Amino acid sequence: MIIRGAKMEDVLPLSELCFLSKAYWGYDDVFMACCKAELNFYPEDIGSTIIGIAIEDEKMLGVAQLIDNGERVELNKLFVHPLAMRRGVGVKLFRWAVDQYLLNYALLSQQNEETGFGIVADPFAKDFYLKQGARLIGHVLSETRENRWLPLFVYEPGSGA
Repeated sequence: MIIRGAKMEDVLPLSELCFLSKAYWGYDDVFMACCKAELNFYPEDIGSTIIGIAIEDEKMLGVAQLIDNGERVELNKLFVHPLAMRRGVGVKLFRWAVDQYLLNYALLSQQNEETGFGIVADPFAKDFYLKQGARLIGHVLSETRENRWLPLFVYEPGSGA
């Protein structure tokens, strides 16, 4: 498996991968329709955000995206294709995201007196992020569904996590 950067022609397949990954957890059609926009990749994401695609035998297994939202760096997306789950793809993509954060954003974050990157996670991903060493710092209200709270993490490379 390799992790490569995203190209313009990857936008649609990556959006479909994210949708399939989210649907894997049994969400109903109404919820999935509501979160479709946030699962999509857009042409402007290419080049303005850092996107890594896990590839094996020319198949997309997963994707991770780091963004700088102006306030903090965030792991905006980390999705694994349902057929590739539980094969270590998510762990490799997370480690890739950490490396990319250190290469591209760590100095900037330190200048802003912040360390690490934020993660707003799906509740089904909570244990995954805890296992990766992310620290749960609270919850945020979902923009997709009323009265739905999402776990909020921070990952601080080198913090001993």
